[in-house]
Amino acid sequence: MRIVIVLIISFSVYARAHAQGVQSCYQGPLPASLVTLKKSGLSDFNAYKALENICNDLKSETFKNKVSLKGKVLHAVLDVSFSVAQDIPSVISTMLGSDQNVKDYKAKLASIGQIQNRFARIRKVYELSVSAQGPYDDGGGPIFSTPGRTINKTKDNKAWGQCRNFAQLLEWSLLQVNRSPFLPEDMKKWGALDEDSFMPKFVHDEDAGHAWVEVSLPVGIGGKQEFHKINLDTTWYKDYTPLYPRRGVVDAGKRNQLLAECSKVLSCVQKFAFKSIGEVLSNPAPSGQHCD
Repeated sequence: MRIVIVLIISFSVYARAHAQGVQSCYQGPLPASLVTLKKSGLSDFNAYKALENICNDLKSETFKNKVSLKGKVLHAVLDVSFSVAQDIPSVISTMLGSDQNVKDYKAKLASIGQIQNRFARIRKVYELSVSAQGPYDDGGGPIFSTPGRTINKTKDNKAWGQCRNFAQLLEWSLLQVNRSPFLPEDMKKWGALDEDSFMPKFVHDEDAGHAWVEVSLPVGIGGKQEFHKINLDTTWYKDYTPLYPRRGVVDAGKRNQLLAECSKVLSCVQKFAFKSIGEVLSNPAPSGQHCD
């Protein structure tokens, strides 16, 4: 019994020290992307993979130029079109009842919606949305669709849908849980957002030929409330990855500064991520037991 107690205490001390070590990688004022990652509850290794994606996305040539006037106009038109299209499944379900696949998906969203930590809610919705996406359709896919159709097509296990359909599903899913479960009813009535809430928005970038979701994170309440932004892209990144705003920085110097900041955190987290893997590999499960 004493040995067991000693082992438990030792493990608790180690886990606490390890966690504090990882948190030390996130020092000083950080952009919303890294704050979101820090508070999302990812394992060290998954945080490392996300940071790799975040840094590489900053290097992408696709988002370095300013959006053209044509791109702005098309974005505005498509933004309205997709906002209307995403309401279709709600109208149909009210009239005729929902498909079982959609009902099951909504039940999972309802469960996620009970989590107070908005960063954890965003991550879990992201992962659920990815699981509901079918293989990418290189042949084109539908221009307009609904989240419900995307969910149902996944069950066919055939290539269907592209970035716009996946981004639409993610935006709709996030909207179902965007307000804190503990937000007072009078605040919900007036559409208020607290610091456990967020607001997603579908983004279709004609110049980049790509679509994703932008999430605004409110800080503060009332007239002093500010909004910090992250981008989410379930087409390019199947593992949860809160990105820097893609169109927020076009200045090369600022972009390089963000990349240096991201790379510094990545290098720090990498040490803990691979240390954890090494410890697991050096302590395999006892013979005859399963480690599912």
